[in-house]
Amino acid sequence: MPKPATTDLLYPLLKLGFTCTELSAFSERLLDWFTTLDRIPLSGERALWIQERHALRCLTCRGGTPIVPFLNGNPPCICWDAFSTGSIRTGSIDKAHCRGCLGSKSAVILALPILAEEGTQGVISLGLHEPLFRNDADINSLFSELIPVLGTVITAVRQREQMLTDVMRYRTLLDTISDAMIHIDSDGTILSINAAAVRMFGYEPDELIDRPVTLLMADPYRSCHNDFLRNYLSTGVRHVIGSSRELNGAQRKDGTVFPVELRVAEIHIHGKPAFLALIQDLTERKEVERQLREARDQAIASNRIKSEFLANMSHEIRTPMTGVIGMTEILLDSGLTETQSDYARIIQQSAASLLTILNDILDFSKIEAGKLHIDRVRFNLMTVLEDVVDLFSEMARTRRIEIGLLMDSHITLGVGSTFWFSIPLQKRPDAFGWEADTQEEENIAQSTRCLIVDANATSRKILDHYLTNWNIPHQAASDPTSALDMLRDAALAGTPFNLVLLDLAMPQTDGLMLAERIQRNDRFGRPKMILLSSLGGHVDPHALRDAGLDGFLTKPVRQSKLFDTMMTVLRGKGQKVSTCLDSYLLRKSPIPPQPLKSEGSERYRVLLVEDNPVNQKTAYILLKKLGYDVDLAENGRQAIAKVMENLYDIVFMDVQMPEMDGLEAVRRIRHLEGDICHTPIVAMTAHAMAGDREKCIEAGMDDYLSKPIDREALAAVLQKWLYTKKPIEQPPPL
Repeated sequence: MPKPATTDLLYPLLKLGFTCTELSAFSERLLDWFTTLDRIPLSGERALWIQERHALRCLTCRGGTPIVPFLNGNPPCICWDAFSTGSIRTGSIDKAHCRGCLGSKSAVILALPILAEEGTQGVISLGLHEPLFRNDADINSLFSELIPVLGTVITAVRQREQMLTDVMRYRTLLDTISDAMIHIDSDGTILSINAAAVRMFGYEPDELIDRPVTLLMADPYRSCHNDFLRNYLSTGVRHVIGSSRELNGAQRKDGTVFPVELRVAEIHIHGKPAFLALIQDLTERKEVERQLREARDQAIASNRIKSEFLANMSHEIRTPMTGVIGMTEILLDSGLTETQSDYARIIQQSAASLLTILNDILDFSKIEAGKLHIDRVRFNLMTVLEDVVDLFSEMARTRRIEIGLLMDSHITLGVGSTFWFSIPLQKRPDAFGWEADTQEEENIAQSTRCLIVDANATSRKILDHYLTNWNIPHQAASDPTSALDMLRDAALAGTPFNLVLLDLAMPQTDGLMLAERIQRNDRFGRPKMILLSSLGGHVDPHALRDAGLDGFLTKPVRQSKLFDTMMTVLRGKGQKVSTCLDSYLLRKSPIPPQPLKSEGSERYRVLLVEDNPVNQKTAYILLKKLGYDVDLAENGRQAIAKVMENLYDIVFMDVQMPEMDGLEAVRRIRHLEGDICHTPIVAMTAHAMAGDREKCIEAGMDDYLSKPIDREALAAVLQKWLYTKKPIEQPPPL
């Protein structure tokens, strides 16, 4: 059976459709194909219009340029009619009703709709020299077969073009990913790679496509990969698929092995399993981690060296400080004159300040190391704030600036304006302030009438706040003249002032001059007088006494010192001012710790183990003054010998000593004692770093004292361990 005549014509069209991937190129070749239709009187002008939204766009034309690039049915024309009806339309070109989609060579236009399942996709406009005969069977047969073929082929080309566009977009997206992507089939053969894989492994795409993926692996992963893949496909047992793993086994083209993070996902293409691997190069990250480890190790070593330095510094400073502070305490109990006692107290306070600085340095090191622990202790906020103000008071005095502190009595904790942090604190169940703590002090406060004389309004406000909180009746004067008038008026009214707080630095008449005038005038009732000074420096105590002053305080005045000074002065039991000007001068005499008393005449026996001669002598004298019998040892070996020869109620053991340190000595003593007895042993050491106490307790000591040794702390330890214990009865001498 012979083929229809149209088959020879349509076959090249179908072949053209299968080979083209771009619609514009296909449309040009399609219009050229129409020249093969010799039975149609073509004029040579033709165009292909493609639907875009609600219009037709001219994609390709031959024989001239269309007058308009778009057709939208306004005005109606033959081409738009063919598009909107989906039927072949032909007719003469009417310049009045046609937009003129073709040029002037054509007398007739033939519009062929491009039909597809989704609807009409466009129109092919063919210019003719003359009209077609409608009853031409061959032409009608050609068009009946041509119209659906055109729609099918053009639709396929458009879909293929869109697919390739999507593929290229997807390829571009994959190539922008920094991680390598490798697509393999179920046999482990590479199907595709992205640009990152090319950069990472150093191969060109054609060097990897259709090659085994093991080419990118080093042993042992290369040798076992295929077994793992076959095992997974047959059993479903996973090793890497569906998870993420770090492997140090990827291999570049140059043989370099490098670490990667591998993630593998299973996909199915046309029902067959395939795998997509996402690979991240960890070389830089591992190098950064290595550098961080080295930096951490260096920081740890640096911190260790710094901690050792701080520990040695603390030990070396505390050792002589023990002698300074201890001997000063002993000196103060040796019957000094008033002036000598003041000098000794200055030494004592200076040593205490140095010790505070040392402890602060250790605290800062704890903060830096992240090992600072908050201790729960009872404290007074006003005292803390006064300590802060004291840090700046001396600097303010050198610049002749008066600095003061005023805190509302109802404030508990505040928030800083520059920075703030939160610390959980428990509220004390009892009041904690500088109120009168005895009935005597309360009676004194109620019976006192105080006059404040100060030219500085802020200072007057602060003193007024203090006295108001203490329920002490008072008045204030801003200059000496007003003060004298108020003293005179109060005396005439029968309610004289019995206490005057005077500022030293006042214009014309200073505080000393005013005090002298008050002292000379008996009509004022001889009030007690306390001088306040913001100038610092040395003030002649004889001048203070000659002016009749009972006390002297340096500004900024601590609330507690002012209260204690006032109570001491008003009791009338204190001595006049002395020469120590860095704090209030009328002190309550400290009550020295009393030695423990046993029922009989026996005395407690103490072993003091200390290698430093000064510290040994200091501790020896303190213990003797407290009423104890003291034996001495200079190192751990001597201490063990002493403990074996004698029975001691308590042992004070230094840690760092020659021949044998205190920690080793206490371990041996505990071994010798076994379960027979247990002698209280207290570490008495200049090691005060974090963890030193724990080391002593772990070695077998019972308690810990940090040097320099405070007499009251020493007495408290003795009280703790000997309070319920009778002195050990010593064996008779051999």
